[in-house]
Amino acid sequence: MDPNTARSTLGMRRLPPWGEAIGRLTVMQFFLGGFVLFGTAIGLMVGWATWYDGATSLIGWIVGAVSIAVISMVVALLVGLPLRLMPRLRSRWLANGELTVAGIALGFVVIEIVIAAAPVAMVMDEFGPYEARDVNGWALLIAWSLFAFSIAHFVWPLRWTRRRY
Repeated sequence: MDPNTARSTLGMRRLPPWGEAIGRLTVMQFFLGGFVLFGTAIGLMVGWATWYDGATSLIGWIVGAVSIAVISMVVALLVGLPLRLMPRLRSRWLANGELTVAGIALGFVVIEIVIAAAPVAMVMDEFGPYEARDVNGWALLIAWSLFAFSIAHFVWPLRWTRRRY
């Protein structure tokens, strides 16, 4: 029998991880979630861009995406620390994985809408004039925060797993 499962009168149920298991889960979610956030950030930056100057833009997008992913994961894990440390919240979090899937989907869709709805304006800098999107920063921050928090604390919904009795 798996140490994270136990028999109950209604069948099998997952016990919340604790100790080393919660530590491994956190590290795994940090790196996998960070990779997903990096990929999403780089995709959004490329899609958001209206101007490309070659290698400088490419390097800037990569450095920016890594920075955004790491900062987002650290903040999301710190804000969600009660989910991992308080047994009552941890068991609710693990039992309701649908909320993380919904948060990921909703956050991503809202990010896309915020960027797509942003007007394009002419910007002047030392390289000359170019077009750039005038994105609402607060709306983007809120949508990205929901997306990053849901990625950082992703749990596969128990109702979607196959139960074998």
